[in-house]
Amino acid sequence: MPRLAPTPQKSPESLRAIEGLLLWEGIAGNERVRELLGVHFTTASRLLTQYATLNPTGLTYSTTHRSWIADADFKPCLTSGGIDEYLAHTLLAPGMQENSVVRTPIALGGVSSRLFSVLRRAIQDGAGIAAKHRSMRDPAPRSKTFFPHALVEAGPRWHVRAYVVEADAFQDLALTRMSDVGIDDLPRPEAASPARDAAWMTQVDVRLAAHPNLTTEQKQMVRSEYFNRAAARIESTRAALLPYVLHNWRVATDLNIHQPPEYQLYLSNADTLAPWLMPRSEGIAYF
Repeated sequence: MPRLAPTPQKSPESLRAIEGLLLWEGIAGNERVRELLGVHFTTASRLLTQYATLNPTGLTYSTTHRSWIADADFKPCLTSGGIDEYLAHTLLAPGMQENSVVRTPIALGGVSSRLFSVLRRAIQDGAGIAAKHRSMRDPAPRSKTFFPHALVEAGPRWHVRAYVVEADAFQDLALTRMSDVGIDDLPRPEAASPARDAAWMTQVDVRLAAHPNLTTEQKQMVRSEYFNRAAARIESTRAALLPYVLHNWRVATDLNIHQPPEYQLYLSNADTLAPWLMPRSEGIAYF
């Protein structure tokens, strides 16, 4: 009897979650499924076998990893393959509480699931990445070796936070500017430890207020809209993410340059946060 085609609308959420792991992490094993779905060993094994039987193309079982590995031929059959579906299944799961994937409120554009999964696996395994990368400062592709420790959705793009060997520094690299990406066999240097990424490890308070150059009525409107009528709002973020957060919220940091109506919010503790705002500050790089 021929195998029936899967029906996405009727497929169990557990199988859809497994498909997300395979597509966006590149690997799905018993332990990961157990922590993600909160099921026992036997149930996780049964679900993995069920999915592999349902959608075998592009899947290989690795006895080394004791997991199913997705290669470039793997295609989703139960989901649309979008990253939002994957994050909906995994972002709040115990295995995602390591800050290895961080979201900001802006919806992302096109990002390669293959690239994302390679970087995600490198983060989990502590491995290095060899890739070609371009930047506005240097638009020609350049070879880079880096050790990633977090994927960050920042504005309309995804970045990877990584220690870049050539720069001997932690930088943010845009995924859309990468090509020829592969795992590198170099051992991780001590300098690449995420604990040494000062900008990532430092939490800062962002104090938002209505822009001082708004009229009294405009300030009242801004406070009602953003602060529940309070005079200010304080949020916490990683220092490495501060520039992205301010850009997303359209927050003025220099009253001589950033004026209404383009800017309605003001960073009232900009002086305190100055070391994390300057593009050349230690630990922050824009690529």
